[in-house]
Amino acid sequence: MTDLVETPVDEGADDAPTLTPVQPLYCGACGLPAEYCGNVPATFEKCKPWLREHAAHLYPAEELVSVAPPPGSVADATAAVEGVSLQEGEGGAAAETAAAAPAAAKQGDKKKGVKVPEVVITTNARNKRKFVTVVLGLDEFGVKLPDAAKKFGKRFACSASVVKNASNKDEVFIQGDVKYDLCDILIAKPYNVPRNKIFFIEGKKKLKVRALDSDDDDDDE
Repeated sequence: MTDLVETPVDEGADDAPTLTPVQPLYCGACGLPAEYCGNVPATFEKCKPWLREHAAHLYPAEELVSVAPPPGSVADATAAVEGVSLQEGEGGAAAETAAAAPAAAKQGDKKKGVKVPEVVITTNARNKRKFVTVVLGLDEFGVKLPDAAKKFGKRFACSASVVKNASNKDEVFIQGDVKYDLCDILIAKPYNVPRNKIFFIEGKKKLKVRALDSDDDDDDE
């Protein structure tokens, strides 16, 4: 089908108006002129993909935004490239986050698993008038327990030895109740244990050395 379009001419010309043939745009789906596709509901759905790509001005405006571009079209290819770029960007960020997560988790586990070194001194009664001072954790400050036990024995003129407790940890056993004098020794050279890292066990309470010292001062007053 060929439409004829009248072409205007100058008013002073003797020639009559001429008709210029116009080639209409035919739908590749139904074969009708593209502008008539909407008049045939039975085939219009099949025509829509072709219209969207080749004659977007004839595509229903209300559907133009929501309908995806037909496969293989220029718009579809552009969307695909943009989608791949976006996915690569998100994937890269996700990969970096995923790679950093185990390291952060490990660091968190290490922080949780770190045991703060401390010295715990306990006085146990063996008989009515005999006591044993037990020192736990001194090796966490780099002190060699056998050497320390030997020096404690000389210092207090008593028996001192290294014994494993029920938890398979090494402790220093010193005969007699020497916890206060022992504390003064531990905070000095060569042990240099911080005073706030030394604790006494009194009954079921774990007390800082400072607390006990202040109690003793109050009792003296």
